[in-house]
Amino acid sequence: MTPWDPEVLGRIRHLQLVSKRVVDSLLQGAHRSLRLGSAVEFADYQEYSPGDSIRHLDWKALARTDRLVIKRFEAETELVCNLVVDVSGDLATGHAEGRGRPPLDGTKFGFAICLAATLAAYLQRHGEPVGLSVIGGDAVVRIPARPGKSHLAQIHRRLAEVRPGGVADLGLRLAELAPGMRRRSLVVVISDFMEETDSWMGALGGFGRRNTDLVGFHMLDRREMDLDFAEPRVLYSPEGGADITLDPVGARQEFREVAAAWRQEVKGAFVRQGGRCYESYSDRPIEEVLRRMIGGRS
Repeated sequence: MTPWDPEVLGRIRHLQLVSKRVVDSLLQGAHRSLRLGSAVEFADYQEYSPGDSIRHLDWKALARTDRLVIKRFEAETELVCNLVVDVSGDLATGHAEGRGRPPLDGTKFGFAICLAATLAAYLQRHGEPVGLSVIGGDAVVRIPARPGKSHLAQIHRRLAEVRPGGVADLGLRLAELAPGMRRRSLVVVISDFMEETDSWMGALGGFGRRNTDLVGFHMLDRREMDLDFAEPRVLYSPEGGADITLDPVGARQEFREVAAAWRQEVKGAFVRQGGRCYESYSDRPIEEVLRRMIGGRS
């Protein structure tokens, strides 16, 4: 692949067009910024004067120095966002060829890529620094958070280049990323979370301990969730494991119950760390998902 690969250039253009359309739609709807209004940092101390609020009196300092001092805080001026995008093999569901880069429309993989590109564009429009980490796939991608249009173009290019493949190994990768995240930043994890929940949910604690605003987008394909086929089929995972022969007629109801419980497990893993998780079906408009996030609803 070269920088002038026609396929990649076409995908970059697609991401730019989708991002612009959705961001313009969101801004016309007067949706608020994703900035954390409560994110403040300690600045310094000042002497207490009669009439000052006692809310921020430092009682420990009083015990040490016998002086009344007040903690002063200042609001953070920017919201640093890091996008963590899973492009492991299972994200290629719905791609008929089964190899290469799946289409950006109609697949879980394409929805994840377009969602990440659009959220990056939305944040860039607000002047916020955005970073990108890709887990799984055919290449390691780590782009530090920065603002600016040229930086956004770099993010779009890397998203356009990536191919799905391999195993995400969510627990290990999330545990590696968490210590490098800025405190009180926004961390967005985009994945189908198709690994045992117990294997990765503990790694979310690293983001919780850094007081990040933790958001998950759970990539789903309605055909997978509904067993949308009539005849028995052999099911397999691109990430390995034994094939399974399944008759949807007999298994559909039980499968739906198990799938619903699993989706709740994924959502609960984020909620326990003070975060939010949004089910994101590949047949729904991207703006619908982002409006829920920006509005703060889980």
